[in-house]
Amino acid sequence: MRLSILQENFKPALINASKAVPARPQLAILGSIHLKADATHLEVSATDLYVGIRSKVQTEVTEPGSLVIPAKTILDVIQALPPGKLELETQGNTLTIVSSSGKVKLQVQSSEEYPAFPAQAGDTLVFSLEDLEHIDKYLKFAAGSDPTRIVLTAFLLQFTHKELEIVSTDGFRLAHLKLPLSQEVAEQKFLLPAKAISEVCRIAAQEKVTSVTFYLSQELKQLSFMINQTEMYVRLLEGEFPPYEKIMPVGFGVQATWDGDEFAAQIKRAFIFARETSNIIRFQLEADELVLTARSATQGEYEGRLPLKLLVGQPTSIAFNAKYLMDFMSLVKPQTIWFGMNDNLKPSLFRPEGHTHYSYVVMPFRVTE
Repeated sequence: MRLSILQENFKPALINASKAVPARPQLAILGSIHLKADATHLEVSATDLYVGIRSKVQTEVTEPGSLVIPAKTILDVIQALPPGKLELETQGNTLTIVSSSGKVKLQVQSSEEYPAFPAQAGDTLVFSLEDLEHIDKYLKFAAGSDPTRIVLTAFLLQFTHKELEIVSTDGFRLAHLKLPLSQEVAEQKFLLPAKAISEVCRIAAQEKVTSVTFYLSQELKQLSFMINQTEMYVRLLEGEFPPYEKIMPVGFGVQATWDGDEFAAQIKRAFIFARETSNIIRFQLEADELVLTARSATQGEYEGRLPLKLLVGQPTSIAFNAKYLMDFMSLVKPQTIWFGMNDNLKPSLFRPEGHTHYSYVVMPFRVTE
C-alpha cells in the first residue's frame, strides 16, 4: 500500500473509527483499526463485533492495499503530527509514515482475519437528530455496563404503528421514553446497544445533519446508516429484555412536586455523608416539605429541607441510592420534579413536571433505624 493523505482528513476518520474499538477486546485483532486503500479512497474502519464505524477519505493512491494496526498507536501518532500531506507506504509488516516533521515506522498485521464490514440492507427508518439526542440524554445513563449481562447494555426499541417506546435498565432503575413517529412503521421490537445512539448523535452533529436514515434488517440482525463519507452498522442483540411493564408503577397513592435545582444541590450535599452507607439517602415527605437525611459513622450526618407540594396522599418516608438520583438530575436537569410512589419498598417514579412521555423509575432501599 502506498498513498498520500492530508493529516487533517486522516485524523477525524481515525477518531471516528476508534469509537468502535473495545476497551477489552474479545479478540486481540479487534483492538486494531483496519486501513484499506482502493484507487481513490482510504477506508478507515473498526468494530467490536456489535458496532462498526467506517469512514472514507479521499487520497492519492499509488498502490492499493490493506493492513491492520493497533488503534491507540496509529491514533496517537497521527494526532501528534502537524497538518499537511502525509506519505504512507508499507513494506512487509512495516508501515512508514513521512510528514514534514519527520518519519515514523510502525508494525502492522495482515488484514485477512479482520471481520468484514456488512453491506447496508433492510427497511428504512428516519429519525431527527433532536429525537436521537433525546434518546441518548434521557435513557443511556440508566442502561447497564456489565458485559456479562449484555441485554442490559441495550435499549429496547418497540414500534407500534406511529409511536416508538424506548426503554433502558440496569436492573435497579429504568428509563422509559415515548416518541411519536413521522412515518407508520410495522409493529416490531429489537435490542440496540446503547452506546450506538451516542455515536450516531456525535457523527450526525459533526457532519451537521438534522436527520438520519437507518436501514433495519431483522434478517441480518443489524441496523446501519451512512452520513456523507461515514458509515456505521450496529448488530442487534439477542436475548430476553426484562418485562418492564411489570416494573413500571401504574397509579400512585402519593404524588408530589418540588424544585429541581434545589433538589440537585441537596442531593450533592447529602451524598457526602451517604458514601459509607451504600449511598443511601432517606426521604421524609411532609405536607409542605421534603426532608433529606444521610448518615456516616465517621463523618456525622446531614439533614436538608426544601419546599414540597404534596398533591395526593399522606406524609411518608422512603430511601434511595443517591447516585441514581444524581445521574438523573445532572443529565435530565428537570426544573420541577414530579414524583410518584405507592409503598416505600416498591418502585417509584421521577419525571420533569409535565413530561408525561418520559418516566424514570427507581427501586428504593430497605432501611432500618
